[in-house]
Amino acid sequence: MNRGLLLENERDAWIFLNRIPELSAARFHRLLYAAQSGLGILELSVAGLQAADVTRDVAERWHRAFRAPEHHRWLEAERERLSKGVCRLATELDEEYPARLREVVGRPPVLYYKGRWPPPPEGCVGLVGTRRPSAYGRTVAERLTTDLTVQGVATISGLAKGIDTCVHEATLRAGGHTMAVLGCGLGQVYPPQNAALQERIAEYGTLVSEFPYEAPPDARHFPQRNRIISGLARGVVVIEAGARSGASITARCAAEQGRDVYAVPGSIFEPMSAGCHRLIQEGAKCVARAADILDDLGIQAVTPAVVSGGPVSSKSLVRQTSGGDEVAKSAVFDTLSALENNILQLVAGVPMSADEISQKTAQRFDQVANSLLSLELKGRIRALPGQRYARR
Repeated sequence: MNRGLLLENERDAWIFLNRIPELSAARFHRLLYAAQSGLGILELSVAGLQAADVTRDVAERWHRAFRAPEHHRWLEAERERLSKGVCRLATELDEEYPARLREVVGRPPVLYYKGRWPPPPEGCVGLVGTRRPSAYGRTVAERLTTDLTVQGVATISGLAKGIDTCVHEATLRAGGHTMAVLGCGLGQVYPPQNAALQERIAEYGTLVSEFPYEAPPDARHFPQRNRIISGLARGVVVIEAGARSGASITARCAAEQGRDVYAVPGSIFEPMSAGCHRLIQEGAKCVARAADILDDLGIQAVTPAVVSGGPVSSKSLVRQTSGGDEVAKSAVFDTLSALENNILQLVAGVPMSADEISQKTAQRFDQVANSLLSLELKGRIRALPGQRYARR
């Protein structure tokens, strides 16, 4: 290797290698095993690089990239960003690298982050789902997230449109800690409409990425980052997902990593619930309320996990103990919508199904399902066998 380009710092070697095209985390770890260090990888011959189980063409491209001046100029710029505190970075060499990720096969060698660090040692709960949720899906995401947050549970998701956005926003509204794992570098904003949310998470939560700071969004990055969401989580909840979706990929990663997998059921007529129903058939735990998750994970609820209504301020969700500690406290709102009041009157005399209520009220099924969930969480109705509902 050209002595002028030689890296002498092992940590810098890891950062440098993290930028090399086609050098995935799995391939990096194979090479690390063969060469015993990041610096050793940079000294490997083309034949030695094929220890990563790649073709000679790929190995030759890596060999040239290791010596390319532009990659070394990039490293200098990345070092400068880190020294100025634009973002921070943890490699597997560092103590602050999350312990939960160390046990994951294919873990990222390098993590860039902004905001609160390290992640909660007790782990987070991942909540993921479709980018095109129904009103029912949004309501479920907001209620589950808020109920978990007021119990002190941190959340993690992917900052995508739809369910991910609902999860991050609900956590921040409740004054909790949310982590967003990006499919691009931290210097990028994606999706563009979440620019303000991304800034708020950087300030009050945590942004995480395995990609170099300026790496643009790429379709291949998003399935790849899902293993980090599940790896940092104690369990993953899927809220509305099609038969083939990124959320289902996250659930599969969670199962492979030994994490608990949960799924929220929906209408059998709704395509966006097909993925959840399949997960339940395959052994995922069916979730109807936050208490199901808290109980399964062995998290002692501070108060009954029942929260409803719109945005909740963090002040309404905590109380002070005599020792000055903040204790999460659920907020229960009795305000009912016109449709909810109508439903209460209908089911006061005789139990009804959602379809019957939809016909009686002349409202869409998804609006009725959304209101039924709201009323159940508020403790105003109860679900009966046969998918019928009655007033409490």
